[in-house]
Amino acid sequence: MTKNISAGAAESTPKTVAFTPLTLRGVTFHNRIWVPPMCMFCAVDGMADDFHFVHYGSLAIRGPGCIVMEATAVSPEGRISPGCLGLWKDEQISPMKRIVDFAHSYGQKIGIQLAHAGRKASCTRGVCNHLVDESEGGWPNNVYGPTDVPFQEGYAKPKAASKADLKRIHDDFVSATKRAVTAGFDFVEIHGAHGYFLSSMSSPASNTRTDEYGGSFENRVKYPLEVTNSIRKIIPEDMPLFYRINGTDWLEPGKGWEVTDLVKMAKLLKDAGVDFLNVSTGGADSAQQIPVKPFFQVPFAEAVKKAVPGLAVGTVGLFCDGKSIESVLKEERADVVFVGRAHLRNPAAVSAFATELDEPIVLAPQYIRSVRRRH
Repeated sequence: MTKNISAGAAESTPKTVAFTPLTLRGVTFHNRIWVPPMCMFCAVDGMADDFHFVHYGSLAIRGPGCIVMEATAVSPEGRISPGCLGLWKDEQISPMKRIVDFAHSYGQKIGIQLAHAGRKASCTRGVCNHLVDESEGGWPNNVYGPTDVPFQEGYAKPKAASKADLKRIHDDFVSATKRAVTAGFDFVEIHGAHGYFLSSMSSPASNTRTDEYGGSFENRVKYPLEVTNSIRKIIPEDMPLFYRINGTDWLEPGKGWEVTDLVKMAKLLKDAGVDFLNVSTGGADSAQQIPVKPFFQVPFAEAVKKAVPGLAVGTVGLFCDGKSIESVLKEERADVVFVGRAHLRNPAAVSAFATELDEPIVLAPQYIRSVRRRH
């Protein structure tokens, strides 16, 4: 019944940019309203279960341009919390593939964000604001960062990652990527934002190492680029590679990662074979001052779009209506808008945005009666 269905695609020639397809390495995403990675914090031993199947399935049948599955740890100690998903062992592939196959049956594209939490690991579920010890399933003595400085009070004191640790984490990313390919995901997103391991290696706010991986911008981004290059080499040539990155750490000038770093890194990532940059901000330092308001993260995506032609860019943050989404896309400030909380409140958010923009879209056949009255 769902053969050749592409839920969420424009019924005919699109009238809006929001419902104009985007193609990366031959993979076509039928609209530009995407679901960002959002942790559900309910996995056991990293395994996707019926909740994840229903959660992602309910989104897929309602037609976002694509879904990026939540931060999925490349190793047990790389989880943010004990409830995070993982792809560190082969047994975790099958339940992921079940979700992917269902999404594909409705013409949906779905990818996975691979992550290592670094010094922000072994935290509480959901709020993630303090340490979880062994009695609650945590691993406070097996947390790693660029140095031994904790993220903030109440978090684990990390071990400064040695060269051997860096090699192991690199190899964990590679192994998890191979499993993601086996599961059938349409793309892989590397999590290099929000103060997690790759982000913490990049930012001067957290990386004060004195070896080849610390100090200058070039040294600090060396490790994330090594991971990125290795992943690009092992995924199929026609599989898009995404990278989530911070636009800023929201610290005083000169204290952290800034938009100039973003643009330089974007160019390097494009050269490394990254096709799409998912631009977010913050989470790298507890001293951050984030001016939360509509469109507050758009300028960072826009900076990349202007400076790095040929690299597709997404923005995210407080998008709750179709007109706002369309304005950002029409003004070419980004290629994609990620909509998170609005999709949690209403899995059919894309349909609501389409109605607002007067853009008829393809619906899953089971839901056609929701908008088309026949009597």
